[in-house]
Amino acid sequence: MGLIQNILTIGKRIGGGRIFVLLTLILSSVACSAEKQPANPEIDVMFSVPETIEVQEGSPFVSFRIMFGKSPLATDIVILQDSKGIDHECRITEVQTKTFTIKLFEGLFQDKYKVEIKRGGTRRKIGETTIFVISRDIELENGVTVYGYVSCDGKPVGDVVISDGIEVVKTDATGLYQMKSEKKYGYVFVSVPSGYETATDGILPVVHKKLLRTATSREKLDFELYDAGDQTDYTVLVMGDMHLANRNNDRSQFSNFVNDVNEYVSSHKGRKIYGITLGDMTWDLYWYKNSYQFAQYLLDIQKVRDIPIFHTIGNHDHEMNASGDFDTILQFVDKVAPDYYSFNIGDVHYVILDNILCTNNGTGDRTYDTRVTTEQIAWLKNDLSFVPKSKSVIIAMHATTTNTVNISEVLALLSGYKSVHFITGHSHRVSNKETTTYYDHNSGAVCATWWWTGKFTNNAIHIGQDGAPGGYQIFNVSGTDLKWQYKATGSPIDYQFRTYDRNSICLSSDKYLKEASSANKSAFDMVASHWSSSSISNEVYINIWNHDPQWKIDVKENGKTLEASRVTVYDPLHLLSYSANAYNSKSDTKPTFLTSGNSHTFKVVASSASSTLVITVTDRFGNVYTETMTRPKKFDIETYRK
Repeated sequence: MGLIQNILTIGKRIGGGRIFVLLTLILSSVACSAEKQPANPEIDVMFSVPETIEVQEGSPFVSFRIMFGKSPLATDIVILQDSKGIDHECRITEVQTKTFTIKLFEGLFQDKYKVEIKRGGTRRKIGETTIFVISRDIELENGVTVYGYVSCDGKPVGDVVISDGIEVVKTDATGLYQMKSEKKYGYVFVSVPSGYETATDGILPVVHKKLLRTATSREKLDFELYDAGDQTDYTVLVMGDMHLANRNNDRSQFSNFVNDVNEYVSSHKGRKIYGITLGDMTWDLYWYKNSYQFAQYLLDIQKVRDIPIFHTIGNHDHEMNASGDFDTILQFVDKVAPDYYSFNIGDVHYVILDNILCTNNGTGDRTYDTRVTTEQIAWLKNDLSFVPKSKSVIIAMHATTTNTVNISEVLALLSGYKSVHFITGHSHRVSNKETTTYYDHNSGAVCATWWWTGKFTNNAIHIGQDGAPGGYQIFNVSGTDLKWQYKATGSPIDYQFRTYDRNSICLSSDKYLKEASSANKSAFDMVASHWSSSSISNEVYINIWNHDPQWKIDVKENGKTLEASRVTVYDPLHLLSYSANAYNSKSDTKPTFLTSGNSHTFKVVASSASSTLVITVTDRFGNVYTETMTRPKKFDIETYRK
């Protein structure tokens, strides 16, 4: 069949007005593929599917050309399956000798679609097409390549910020935005305004839409918002590194986290709750090795119910087999979210940044710098130009502020806001710092020590390298003010510290590393040196993982206050639950995730080995947490079982 390069224009008279449906038919390859398709005796239908279809906004009909006289039945259904795999049924309204017409589904949107014919319970794929919706008559500025409307309940929403990652514009009073975009990233996103929410795809807020036309071609992308009501008071659950990889029983352990979040949400019915991840939801090393990629992650995380979850990209969410930073984010952008964007909830402006700049060459190396790109800095400056100084700003990114080499460039843009909070992951540790200009929260890890301690202890212990339990941060927001608590997975909210009786601890290789090589025994004894021998010092250690300088510690022995001093030590429970197991090998293989020192452990010295201590810890917001510590307190897995 020869190349056919014509445009078929079919007019339908509806309500006295003529509405045109434009079909750009590029039929040579499509028709040939139709000729080669094996006949299905149940659905012996063939028709040409154009590579692209342009539909004028408001037109409900589109026609297809029948091939080889094999026309559909009037009772057949045409299914348009969108890029998310959702089916949209379209009824056949007319069958003629050479063409047939369908009525498009309500709410048609620009996307790539699979085109199928359905008869009874049988379906057959005919082809694929990209549908573009052409706007009603409006005057656009010269050079505009992307435009569209933002609405809520059919009414226009003005002053909504839209961006393609470079250009930043606002909608006018009619809800129209216009953008002279070079379409570098292939999408546009809406900075959801205060008082509104978007639709969700599972747990993902639909904040970005793909651009499908060439850089110089105009295309229309609309955003529908929903009235969120009062957002003065709400909660944000911040979820650090998950590292799901289909290993270490991680998916089973992750279900404990999901259950914990769902229980929290269900116990706070009537309160608005949102989620933010901090990157490393997946683990690039196992995308292909263990067949666990974003599609599998989304199946697991969408078991969290009733809250939208905004996502941040981490270094392990980049495609390290790709070359250069641009290509490494493509899978994340396609399946999850833009790598940087913003949104508003109430009086707080949220910014998601990507501070992982990949320098890898596509041969499997995994090199990157922790830096916010120049392009993001320029975008952030434009984004913040629309944000009043009276608002608070929360910046979520993966790597810590101290590791971000050009964090000063970000800080320079944040001067004058009501308050500024950075929330990061990456380190798998918990810390809170306050400077004269911003708060810095490193929010721990959902996976704790990459799910190892749960595997080693049969789910009895789930603990990070600094001794903090695996879990998530809870930010309660009122206006521009924030209060926060750490929530350990599987434990009540008042579980905020852990105590150790030094007299009961003897972490020696002779006791715990029966199968280890001599080199590993020596290595373990070195890292556990503070705890490796028996003691009668009557010291008690208190690990308060979410501590900051405004917390208060009161320890009483027989009514007498004991002085608490900050110490830097390796957490003994992490040494027991992870390092002892990881070092216990006949080979000289060293553990990957060594126990780390922390700055949130305190020590008191009791007067005897058997006295009872009353430990009271008060956080910066006045929440009081207590433990009556009966001594001697055993040191083993069962004692600290969560």
